[in-house]
Amino acid sequence: MLQRILVFSLHNRLAVLAGTVVLLLVGVGVLRNMQIDVFPDLTAPTVTVMTEAHGWSALEVERRVTLPIESALNGAAGVRRIRSSSAGGISIVWVEFDWETDAYRARQLVNERLLLVRNQLPEGLGEPTLAPISSMMGEILLLTLQSDSVDAQGLRALADWQIRPRLMGLGGVANVAVLGGAVGQLQVQTDPLKLSHAGLSFSQVRDAVRAAAGGAGGGTVEDFGNRYLIQASGRLQAASDLEGAVIPGTPWRIRDVAEVTWAAADPIGIGSCNARPAVVFDVLARLLRHRYGAGHVVYARNITDIEDKIIASAAAEGVPIEVITSRFEQHYLDDMGALGVIPPDLAPHATAHVPQMVAMIERLIAAGHAYAAEGHVLFDVPSWPDYGRLSKRPMDEMIAGARVEVAPYKRSPADFVLWKPSDDSQPGWDSPWGRGRPGWHIECSAMIEAHLGET
Repeated sequence: MLQRILVFSLHNRLAVLAGTVVLLLVGVGVLRNMQIDVFPDLTAPTVTVMTEAHGWSALEVERRVTLPIESALNGAAGVRRIRSSSAGGISIVWVEFDWETDAYRARQLVNERLLLVRNQLPEGLGEPTLAPISSMMGEILLLTLQSDSVDAQGLRALADWQIRPRLMGLGGVANVAVLGGAVGQLQVQTDPLKLSHAGLSFSQVRDAVRAAAGGAGGGTVEDFGNRYLIQASGRLQAASDLEGAVIPGTPWRIRDVAEVTWAAADPIGIGSCNARPAVVFDVLARLLRHRYGAGHVVYARNITDIEDKIIASAAAEGVPIEVITSRFEQHYLDDMGALGVIPPDLAPHATAHVPQMVAMIERLIAAGHAYAAEGHVLFDVPSWPDYGRLSKRPMDEMIAGARVEVAPYKRSPADFVLWKPSDDSQPGWDSPWGRGRPGWHIECSAMIEAHLGET
């Protein structure tokens, strides 16, 4: 049989060549329309549920937001696995369905279950929302905005209100996530003394702010056969629009008890490009060593290996915090090595200096610059007249980012936590104020004193 095929092909060369060309053209046509992806989807149909809880700790988010949502989604038709992550201010739940489940049917099932749990969630939370349909292979482009003349707040506004809407208008784009920069917001910073003098509470100011920012319909007015629509517009254009709002039931306006200003929201994480902060410090260290000699410059870089987001990530993976910190520290060191950044002379870890932090906090309390309250220890900012002198920033500007709802154990909105309590599920160290962990700023101060001496 094979010999006959060979003989036929040799005697009918043109026919064989023509048949080959036809098969080649048909093959190209089939290949162009074939339903095969170069990067096939490696994940089962997944629905992502995100819920914002501004100002909430990771533990509270887990208990009061993530757990009820998981419980409501358990047992839904076709669900094969549910994973979640709770961090400060946000809850993320991933619901994986069987491979044959249609993505839109999966989203419908999740939406139906969320309707049952919405009334069980605490007030003040963002509505549980579904992330766009995309897979782990869907991230196709990362870009950064940098400028020498526009600040971080202006860049973020440009990305949010001009660039992102245009990218979302492109066909095939599922979502555009904007990270980093400074999110501008209209902030109301109340004055406790003025509130006390006026006999008002925080909740009254909060309700007044909400009412001032709303809109309402005023019905219609008929005049000589013409009907006119009446509209009460509450859209705020400037800080002065909110300052003049009256607090319901009182003769006071918001400006009488609070300061209204445009400022950046408290950042959660930070965006960077090409490890720019590390490269900047590397160049500065090289310049100083060249100018003054290597023996006169100490290049230090501290490693923060205890922090709420680290604790949340470790809890989500079910591993000790050391696993998370060592993994990302090694990634960071590898990246710095690839960039040619010189290693620092000192690289202390925060967890190795907790006794020094406790001792420093005790000295601050004894000197009247810190106080203990409800298991926390806070730095008393007004007790330090020169606070902010190095940055040349006035106190009003530094506390502009404080929220309307101030923690009840704070003496001043500007006070910040030096020590916070830890429960049994969180890492902690024994201290005179109970089992806990360090808060903001104190770790840097303790490590500087331990390695560089008093300044």
